[in-house]
Amino acid sequence: MSVEDDVRLRDNSQCFRCGKAGYPMECHHRLLKKHGGPDSADNRLMLCGRGNLAGRWDDGTEWCHGWGDHNGKAARAAGWLISQFSRTPPGQIPARHWDKGLVLLTSDGGVIAEAEQAAEKGDSDG
Repeated sequence: MSVEDDVRLRDNSQCFRCGKAGYPMECHHRLLKKHGGPDSADNRLMLCGRGNLAGRWDDGTEWCHGWGDHNGKAARAAGWLISQFSRTPPGQIPARHWDKGLVLLTSDGGVIAEAEQAAEKGDSDG
């Protein structure tokens, strides 16, 4: 299975930001490839819309991918984009999921929910 297949399965073919299903979807790089972003599941998430193809059909801003491309500061704050200057690996940067809240994405296509993170931290403090 490809990374994109893993991400589509993990995200249930729904937009990570808004939860829409059945719309055009793209497997978005959080840390963009042109900035050295890895092609791994912890660096990718499904977003509705055409984002990178903005301008070919429309400006894409009514879709989440286009919204993120045009609202970088807010998208970085939510973890949907990662700054090119970040030295933190994507798997350690939380992303806001439409239903689960802040989560960490794993390189094998998994999700660690914020509540699980807190419980794991509490166990290790023991």
